[in-house]
Amino acid sequence: MSEHVIAYSGAFYENMKKGNTEIANLIMPYIVEKLSPLSVLDAGCGQGIFLRACLAVDENIKVLGIDGDYVERDKLLINPKYFMAYNLENPLKLNEKYDIAISFEVAEHIEEKYADIFIDTLTNASDTIFFSAAIPYQGGTNHVNEQWQSYWKEKFEARGYIVSDCLKRKFWNQGGHMSYRINNLLVCCKSRKTIFMLENDNDKLEIVNTVHPHSWLQRIDEKNNKIYALEKDNETLRWLLGRMADGDVKAIKEYLAGMPIWKVIDKYMDIFEYIYRVDREHIFLPGYLKNIYSTIILGGGMTESVLLNIWKH
Repeated sequence: MSEHVIAYSGAFYENMKKGNTEIANLIMPYIVEKLSPLSVLDAGCGQGIFLRACLAVDENIKVLGIDGDYVERDKLLINPKYFMAYNLENPLKLNEKYDIAISFEVAEHIEEKYADIFIDTLTNASDTIFFSAAIPYQGGTNHVNEQWQSYWKEKFEARGYIVSDCLKRKFWNQGGHMSYRINNLLVCCKSRKTIFMLENDNDKLEIVNTVHPHSWLQRIDEKNNKIYALEKDNETLRWLLGRMADGDVKAIKEYLAGMPIWKVIDKYMDIFEYIYRVDREHIFLPGYLKNIYSTIILGGGMTESVLLNIWKH
């Protein structure tokens, strides 16, 4: 994190404050009420929003927030005496264990070569850890190690932890515009009993690589803005979109005839996304192109043999 300190200014935290507060007030009361912790540590605490949410439930909880020295002390939402300035790329072993450790959307800011050091800091601090980190292409300020949930799951399991996504499933539809925090949320415990205390009935201990629709569609919308600009400046795309609008299947097939099917999909995926997001009410795509893009964009996926069969028709 030392190479990226300059970005984590007061403005950075203020931009995140509203959404973080909503998420903290959603999940932390549930965790505190279920587990009744006497102490909570937050690694990468920022201004202390999640610790403040814990104290709102029980003001007697002992808290410690750790983050870089760049955090402005007068902006802290907890007593500054409960804040520790530290570079989380470096090893840290505290003198005591905490009932709970939390780290939300921090690990992606730490270079991968320091990832194991950071996980060791968490596991040394507590046997019960609530953790989330950005998935690939989530995007954000100084994200240098975006990984799928399974990447972190393996690291915790290698240290003897049981990993569950039970809280993700509980709060799945309540994340609002900060839904990626719910999407990425893992519970990592030494005791299976702790997970049972947090689970809903019939939940299973399994992790799935998932993307919350709200978060991902925000990224697609951003991409579509680029496509708008591309369409205006690119004669080929204007021609192709025009032929699609006219239903001119023959002209399109002749134009694409010399391209391998996967090259076609790769080359024109942006167009398929553009049409689906911008003009979904007008079913003007030729049938075979509509089948291709709708299957991929809507998440079904397909094998090459199935794709080629669609192409032939």
